Amino acid sequence: MAALKLYLERSAQAPLFLDIFIDLPEDGYYFYHPPALVLLLQHTRRWKTVRYITDLRISVNPLSLPILEDLTVGSAYGTYADDTYHCFQAAPNLHALTIFEGNDSLKGLLSKLPSDQLTFLNTALPYWAMDDLRDLCSLTTLELYAAGHEGDRPQPSPISLAALKSLILTLHPHDVLTRIEHTEDFLHHLLPIFTFPSLNQLVIRRANDS
Repeated sequence: MAALKLYLERSAQAPLFLDIFIDLPEDGYYFYHPPALVLLLQHTRRWKTVRYITDLRISVNPLSLPILEDLTVGSAYGTYADDTYHCFQAAPNLHALTIFEGNDSLKGLLSKLPSDQLTFLNTALPYWAMDDLRDLCSLTTLELYAAGHEGDRPQPSPISLAALKSLILTLHPHDVLTRIEHTEDFLHHLLPIFTFPSLNQLVIRRANDS
């Protein structure tokens, strides 16, 4: 703790690049703040890149994040509360989002973030939830892990991602359907959902090849 405090003092206003993982305490208390996090929360105006993996609420109020550009969020156990990530909504320069793991829907998470600013997104979605991408009008790069088979739900309605320039698509049709013919069938159902008028890079791979 003394070393962290000294570093934060001596680094003045230098941007911070943080990788934060916080396990749940034994009593499962979701608003527990380790001492190191308490210190870091005093410097949120310096946070530029943050990887935050935890089920804990970092703050009940929006944080001041004027230079935050790149955010990775994820759940350690998939048990986080609905308001875990809304504290990141006051981030006027946020443009990159990676969703590491969790059980929240993408649409639910985006409703807590300034999603209209996002130009980069790395996430996993089941086939039937592709509609969650519909309102990402500024997105230029999408790294998408597409899961679920086209027979699970009705086909989503057409989606246009007009600004998208790069798509890296990893296909995983179903846990038990790993043969290439099933992957290709899934692709033929998935791609027609989308329109990419600005696309200039397309990478498609199977999950077991990535």
